[in-house]
Amino acid sequence: MKRRTATLILSAAIAALFASGCKRDRNDADNAYDASRAAAPATGDTAGTSPAPGDMSGTPAPGALLDTDFYQQALDGGRKEVAAASLASGSAQDPGVKSFADMLVADHTAMNQQVMAAAGQADAAAPAPDATATADLQGKTGADFDRAFVDKMVSDHEATIALFENAAQNASTDQAKSLAQGALPKLRSHLQTAQDLQAKLGGANPGT
Repeated sequence: MKRRTATLILSAAIAALFASGCKRDRNDADNAYDASRAAAPATGDTAGTSPAPGDMSGTPAPGALLDTDFYQQALDGGRKEVAAASLASGSAQDPGVKSFADMLVADHTAMNQQVMAAAGQADAAAPAPDATATADLQGKTGADFDRAFVDKMVSDHEATIALFENAAQNASTDQAKSLAQGALPKLRSHLQTAQDLQAKLGGANPGT
């Protein structure tokens, strides 16, 4: 009888010890899991919420820029400027707008030639004018045409200046940086003239 009682007591002790150990192991595992969750980076809806590069009305955000990409974007924009200004040179009603258009044709033609030379395309034939360059001017006449052209020159030059400012800092070659830096004063002068005409004619956001 004594032996049986001792056996029962020993069994109960072993069972209690085993239960205590299991509980401690579970607590340790839970603590480790909580610590790992606290240290892990956030996931779900909060991940990847940084603005995507290039979110500026289709214009790449400031950052590293290959010289070949800069030259191509500068040429595309410059050729559109020449196409729109050539149309305005013959269609503008306001003498100031007509004079501005003539200046843009001369300046951007010269600038395009510089870009082509830097890109090694000086002997390449110029592509056909892009139909989208003048699409928003078609069908307009008189004061409506003048306002539409000036509004377009403001928005286009804002985008062009952003491109050239980025290239002046971040282009992949010194040649591209120098070209962009040298063109900026004239581009900023174009923008100021366009904004002055915009305020005069009462175009979109006059005076901005």
